[in-house]
Amino acid sequence: MKSKKIMAITLAAGIFIGGVGVSPIKAFAATENKVQAKVSTQKELQSKVYKLLNKIKVNPNEKDIKEARRVIEDIDNHSYRATCSYLLNLYINNNIDKNVSSIDELVNAYKMNKKITSCEVEQNLGIKLDGKNLSKEEEKNLAQILSIINSLNVKTDIKTVSRDENKKAVAEGNVKVSVNGVTMDMKVWSDVDTTGSNPKIKSIIEIPEALKVIMPAEYKDKKYFVYDISKILSNSQTVEATKMIDFQKLINSANNFGVSFNESFANFIKIADAKYDIVSKGDASKLGNNSVKAYKIDLNNEKLINVIKYALKDKKMTGLVKDYINDIMALDPNYSGTKVTDEQLSAALNQTIMILDKMKDAVQIDISIDVGVDKSGYVSYNKGNVKFTVNVGEISKMSGDIKAKKDVVNTNSIYTLLFNFDSNISKINEDIKTNPMPEVNEKNSIDYMEFVMNMAKQNSNK
Repeated sequence: MKSKKIMAITLAAGIFIGGVGVSPIKAFAATENKVQAKVSTQKELQSKVYKLLNKIKVNPNEKDIKEARRVIEDIDNHSYRATCSYLLNLYINNNIDKNVSSIDELVNAYKMNKKITSCEVEQNLGIKLDGKNLSKEEEKNLAQILSIINSLNVKTDIKTVSRDENKKAVAEGNVKVSVNGVTMDMKVWSDVDTTGSNPKIKSIIEIPEALKVIMPAEYKDKKYFVYDISKILSNSQTVEATKMIDFQKLINSANNFGVSFNESFANFIKIADAKYDIVSKGDASKLGNNSVKAYKIDLNNEKLINVIKYALKDKKMTGLVKDYINDIMALDPNYSGTKVTDEQLSAALNQTIMILDKMKDAVQIDISIDVGVDKSGYVSYNKGNVKFTVNVGEISKMSGDIKAKKDVVNTNSIYTLLFNFDSNISKINEDIKTNPMPEVNEKNSIDYMEFVMNMAKQNSNK
């Protein structure tokens, strides 16, 4: 008890003295060596960040900014840490046009994109699958799907117009899917309105001729797929399950969480970048447009796992998630009042970290993206890839039954799945016109959910 009191007095005195350059507290050093070492380290950190902030104020640069963020993160005194963070952000924002911090510039650009009310987006997606060290049976099985997957390409060109703080939006465009030399062209429309007590979300997809060939006979004369959330909600089973749910509260809760999460994530990712070097200056020529400011996002598997683990340990980020889960649970008509506790959340997060550590050699994810910011400050270009590498042998080890699986699993097999993508946003906040949705009825359209249920029923009867 006496020891705890001495520790409290010592720490309180250290916080009270506070100012940088004051020598560490030496009182009670003989009996409180650990406390003394901690206070000494904190004083050193405060001194270091003080010097860094003075350098950044006069001559801001990326190296010092990242170091300052790393040091500030390790300072225990909340008031001192908050003050240092405020000053650092102030110095960065005062010089943001001088290219002093890639991560801050990119975060600001993504914030600008939230102000987009109309635009046209062109996107391309391609997939490549490969296998190494495969058994003959695996090679045979892979060959059957390889030509399909590796020839798959999806191109979209979508015009979008929103209003009422993005609570209402309409979209119209074209989707082209190419696979094995066959091309399917589809027109798409979407109309979203979340201002009322029940959300209105309706999407229509024109059925391509190439798809009609393989559809059941009763659908071959149909022209459109229709996904209508209001029709789903009017289904008798859905009505019974959701009759007490307040959808407006559900939407508001999601929106509020989104705002809070985005703000916290912006602060989090800046510190994560300082620790793990996620964002750097890029090469505009890779985006095919030398007029943009280019940035490079690099998250190899090691960095990605470290960032995820760091996020799982971030109290503000995890606290937001916990509060959101509790808010959503409270909207359930049968809610008992039980909330997710800090202890439950901590146990779940620790379990997730353990799984990540076990999975890091079995499944690797590498992300590389070139990002372009236009002269108006919007993120308008993206080009990159996401690579998944699956080591079957490591997955087998995780199962704890590798000996029993050797006859059926080639433990040296490695599969690589690569997603290549690029996108271009144009006509930002211009006067974009979209055509109205086509008239649909039972004769010319298929209800998407009804189609899925019928197909599932037919397959189960086979």
